[in-house]
Amino acid sequence: MANILPPDRLKLLRKTQRSRLIFAFGLVASIAAIITFITLLPSYLAVQLGPHVAGPEKNIKNATSTLAISEAQNLTTVLRPLMSTTTTTTAVEAMRSALALKPQGIVIDHVQYNRSVGVGTIVLGGEAASATDIDTYRTRLSADAHFTQVNVPVSALAGASNGQFAITLSGRF
Repeated sequence: MANILPPDRLKLLRKTQRSRLIFAFGLVASIAAIITFITLLPSYLAVQLGPHVAGPEKNIKNATSTLAISEAQNLTTVLRPLMSTTTTTTAVEAMRSALALKPQGIVIDHVQYNRSVGVGTIVLGGEAASATDIDTYRTRLSADAHFTQVNVPVSALAGASNGQFAITLSGRF
C-alpha cells in the first residue's frame, strides 16, 4: 500500500500529532495537579488557621498556679501504679528471676506484663526443644517464691503445640 502524502508533509503531520499528544498529556497532568491542590487546601488551612493549644511551660516557676497543679495531678495519676508496689518484689525482679530459671532447651521470644489490683501477671511465650523442657521450667518456676501461681497449657506439656508455649505467672509484683 502506498502513501499518497509526500514525505515532507508526512513528517510535518507526525510532528503536529506528537506536539498535540504532549500538549494533551501536559493538560491532563496540570488538571490533576490543580484538583490535588484544591482537595488538599482545606486540610492545610484547617491546620494553619485552626485553634492551637499552648505548649507546656518550660519552667514550672514561671507557670501559672493552675497549670502547675494540673501538671502535678497528671503526674501522680500516671505514676500511681508504679508507686503502689508495696511488696519488696518488683516486676523487673520477677522477670529476671523467671528468665534466670530457664533451661537450655527453651527460647523466650516475648514477655507480657499486666498489673491489676495487688496482683501482677507475666506471660512468657516462646519455643521449647521438647515438652520435658517446658515441664522442667514449670517446676523451677513453681518452686520460686516470686510466683504464687504458674499456669502452663496442657497442650504444651503434652507436646501437641510443636514446641510453642505460653506460661502465665502470677504474684504480688
